[in-house]
Amino acid sequence: MDGLKSEEETDNYKKAQNWWEDKGTKRPGFKENSRGDDLQKEVEWIQRIFVNHLNRCCKKVKVCGRSKRCWTVDITENIKILGSLKRSRKKGEAMQQQVEMQLSNLQLIIRQSKKKMWPKLIHSATRGPVWQALGYTELGGQQTTKAS
Repeated sequence: MDGLKSEEETDNYKKAQNWWEDKGTKRPGFKENSRGDDLQKEVEWIQRIFVNHLNRCCKKVKVCGRSKRCWTVDITENIKILGSLKRSRKKGEAMQQQVEMQLSNLQLIIRQSKKKMWPKLIHSATRGPVWQALGYTELGGQQTTKAS
């Protein structure tokens, strides 16, 4: 709870904690003499409850080009320039060669931006708890479990 920033986040955390305690107490406990299929059912239940809880409580992230880490002001500016060149080309004020050159420049800037972004992301996100939790969530509608 130390990392929570606002009163609203603290309240949400407490609500989530109460919700989990309520759900968890209604389940029979897993015992030492339980069978393997009992363990499998328990894992599936935890995964389903965890994913449903995240879907209910967490903000949905919509992925588009501008929401990606590599998106920069340079990319935005070059897209605007490319759009104006394409409009000028339709009017006959610019040549196709200019449009192709700007498109090539835009693709180069995007590649450079991605090349800079990946090492930073990998360096900052190794061995974090987010990767531990990610192994138990559903991605794109497919169920996944933590890799061994």
